[in-house]
Amino acid sequence: MKDIPKFTDNVNIGIQDTPNTEINISGSPTSQSPGVSSFSINLSSDDGGSNSSQRPIGSKKAKLKRKLAEGNSSSVDNLVSSNEKLHDFLKKSTSSRDKGFEMAQLRVQNQAKKLALKEMQEENKILLTNLDSIANSTTREFIRSEQERIIKKRTQEQQQPSVAPEIYGKYFGDIGGPGSNLPEY
Repeated sequence: MKDIPKFTDNVNIGIQDTPNTEINISGSPTSQSPGVSSFSINLSSDDGGSNSSQRPIGSKKAKLKRKLAEGNSSSVDNLVSSNEKLHDFLKKSTSSRDKGFEMAQLRVQNQAKKLALKEMQEENKILLTNLDSIANSTTREFIRSEQERIIKKRTQEQQQPSVAPEIYGKYFGDIGGPGSNLPEY
């Protein structure tokens, strides 16, 4: 803007001691309004137009600047603390969810054990049934075939290795395993 001809003329503005014309710094006369003093704006200065008579920042703007500076640091601190709280909450919820999942697995396994125990009790009743006491030949033949099926099933179970230590070992330790002090039966 300093190179535009409109702004290169040194225009004096201000209260004048006399209502006549005044000569400015460059020596060219300018007409002034009465009661306005003269001062000159130096647009060609290297300090970017700021001079020692520049107005200080207003109190509202200064307070706003301080509030923004304080607000930025406090909002960052608030954000960091809320992120830490969220992280802790997620850790707790994950661990509680994992515990809940393990508990659900144990419940299912417990129900399976109860069901297997009930089935074994029913099979034992069938195995212990005296066939001579049954009068109906069809019922007697059915009970005899069930006894045979149960005996075959149990002999196959005894020949296969047990899966229970693999399933329950991680929850209850390696009970009766190779490194334990418990006697083997």
